Amino acid sequence: MWIRILLVLATVAALSVGAVVYMTDIAPERPETALAPLDRAGERLRDDLLFHVEHLSLKIGPRNVSKGDTLEQAAGYIENALSSMGYQPQTQEWVLHGKTLRNVWVDVPGTMVLNELVVVAAHYDSYRSSPGADGNGSGVAALLELAERLRGEELHRTVRMLFFVNGEMPWVGTDECGSQRFLEQVTARSERVIGALFLDSVGVYSSEEGSQEFPFPLSLVYPRSGHFLAVFSDTSNRSAVVAFIDKWQTQSRFPVQGGAMPTWFPGSPNSGYTAFLDAGWPAVVLTDTAGHRYADSGTVYDKHSRLDYVALSHIVLSLTRVVADMARMGA
Repeated sequence: MWIRILLVLATVAALSVGAVVYMTDIAPERPETALAPLDRAGERLRDDLLFHVEHLSLKIGPRNVSKGDTLEQAAGYIENALSSMGYQPQTQEWVLHGKTLRNVWVDVPGTMVLNELVVVAAHYDSYRSSPGADGNGSGVAALLELAERLRGEELHRTVRMLFFVNGEMPWVGTDECGSQRFLEQVTARSERVIGALFLDSVGVYSSEEGSQEFPFPLSLVYPRSGHFLAVFSDTSNRSAVVAFIDKWQTQSRFPVQGGAMPTWFPGSPNSGYTAFLDAGWPAVVLTDTAGHRYADSGTVYDKHSRLDYVALSHIVLSLTRVVADMARMGA
């Protein structure tokens, strides 16, 4: 009797370990190498990223439905920045609790297939009373600088850069989440998303041992230093994670770790990307793992001075090459 119980428990444990390995064993291990120093263009990018994050988190501050007109200020800042690049921002508006909210986006039009989209998205609201430097000023800043670098590029597919609202709790997973609202626009235009990247807290990095703390059982398989960019999605979307990491590692030396796990699994990111998954579109989250690396994530201490703008610069430069590659036919 006891032998049978032990065999059953051993089998369950083996299957559990196998499941965790399947979910997390995506990015091939590479030796950690120092990033190349930024050239002058990279240093300007670093300064521009700092400027965006500082403006959003310090000059505007906490940005959500309960914080006066700060969401409007953030949306206005994004629109003005995009307009100064030569874009004509488009918006989608709706009313919540008596306040007008809006998504903002711009396109780099495809030259061959107009109705196939590569979407890169970042939410511009912050959690409660947090100034939201990393969450998600870093994602917004990276997306603005991606827009600057893709401007005027001749791409086969359309790249749409979406700045959406209500990407924090309690709105994620509801009809008021900006990414969910955005689906209405895409569906109405008969467009098809062939890949979506959600930038959500991408500015904190450290090579110090113990700076990365995933919950069990992810703590058994991921590094204990927060020197990498994580690429996550749902288990049903594992192939998209693999494909993205393959592209990334041909274009960049910046370390990445991949994972494909159920949204309820401990350590899985809580993000507006799930709306795209529910629509059947491949979507992944790019993140520094937020609270699993950065104890001040979502707090009043999430300030612009805490971010690593050199690492973020390397990520934007790498992301520019990867997104351009995704927008090519045959990619």
